[in-house]
Amino acid sequence: MTFGPGFDSNEAKAFIAICSALNGQVEDAPTPPLPADWSLSPPVEAPSLLNAYQIGESKSQPGVYLIAWRGTMTVLRSELEDFAFIPVSAEGYARDPRARLHIGFKEGFETLRERLVSDVQSRAAQAPAGAPVRFYIAGHSQGGAVAAVCAAFLRNATFPGAERLQLKTYCFAQPKPGNYYFACDFNQARYSAANMTFVVNSDQDFVPQIPLTIQVVADLNNGARYVMGARPPEWLKLLFDLKFPVSLDFAPAGAPVILPGHAAPDQEKNDFFYQHHAGRYWELLCEQFPSRA
Repeated sequence: MTFGPGFDSNEAKAFIAICSALNGQVEDAPTPPLPADWSLSPPVEAPSLLNAYQIGESKSQPGVYLIAWRGTMTVLRSELEDFAFIPVSAEGYARDPRARLHIGFKEGFETLRERLVSDVQSRAAQAPAGAPVRFYIAGHSQGGAVAAVCAAFLRNATFPGAERLQLKTYCFAQPKPGNYYFACDFNQARYSAANMTFVVNSDQDFVPQIPLTIQVVADLNNGARYVMGARPPEWLKLLFDLKFPVSLDFAPAGAPVILPGHAAPDQEKNDFFYQHHAGRYWELLCEQFPSRA
């Protein structure tokens, strides 16, 4: 693999294997082998919500690093993070003032933000002056959402050296990290058209469909007002002004890569999350992108 534009199945397989090990849970799915090309530092964990990240360094690409984020742990405070889906301001993570983030995933990232910035800066200090500093960012499940939040933060960061960062993101089995306007900001042409952001989801996995999206007319872009002409009927104007306390127009973040899955009744009857496991994603990637000799 070489850091650059485009979805690379070898990168995806390597990173989902690292995420599977970082999750550290027994799954009724294949256990992916850890890639030999990556030297991994010990995970850094936040005791409060049990979020964790791990820094990897490529052995074949000097100066190329990985930030891998851990998924949900089977502990209440980690699971509650997933259900804290109230949208809050994405200031500092997006340029659009309408952008909102899932508060659980935002807080999960922020428990480790200062430590992460320190780790990123220490790697950047090792690079030649003015040279780009390349980071892959990856995560599975809750970690896939936090990885998007992390990437959004680093893109908009202003700490010394942030302007030298080059990022490529792989989010696996990602629950929706923010609202439609956050997704638009995250998927801007300078990233998505450059083929540097990917959200890898299985069509058999329900987790990427949550949190559930609930939209009202007031969520629509302002352009909708002009489409209806200068003098819309009064009842339609009222719909535009009708707003709920929070807007739940959640959306996935990243260019979609959809893995065609298939049912596994024997495993699924004993494991409700079988199709969601990192090991299952690795298996589907191997099926969809078989290695060539």
